[in-house]
Amino acid sequence: MRYIAFLAVILLSGCSVFSRGEAEFSCPKTGFVENAATVAFLTPGGENIAAADLQGLSGECNFKNKDAVEVTVTLNFAARRGAADVSLKGKELPYFVAVLSPEEEILQRQAFVTNIDFDNAGVGSSTEEHTVRISATKPEEAYKYKVVIGFALTPDQLRYNKEHK
Repeated sequence: MRYIAFLAVILLSGCSVFSRGEAEFSCPKTGFVENAATVAFLTPGGENIAAADLQGLSGECNFKNKDAVEVTVTLNFAARRGAADVSLKGKELPYFVAVLSPEEEILQRQAFVTNIDFDNAGVGSSTEEHTVRISATKPEEAYKYKVVIGFALTPDQLRYNKEHK
């Protein structure tokens, strides 16, 4: 009889005894680097050749691996041709995706280029998706990390962005 009672307790609590519960974890923060979400391409005289913006960001993360988190981000780019070069058909836009530690140190940085073709009105857009893996991270500490995105700006472009907020 004791054996049957013990077996009943085991069977009734089977889910908690034999399976692991899924903990709720928070994803790393994602966002744009300050002053690097827009880029202007100017002639040496300051005339606008083209300009672009990071228009939006969406993402998700998963904790399939117990010692890493994968973050997938989808980026939306929009660009417009400037008056200085009305024959410009498109523009290459260099940008980066980086992972920052909880101490804001760069752990990894990847460089990319998106190509935008301009329509007859001189506007264009593109969408890109990237997955970054943050290794050696306990899932419960993933929220302490950041995934940041920005255009790869020259010093002049960065100065221009700061002056034209």
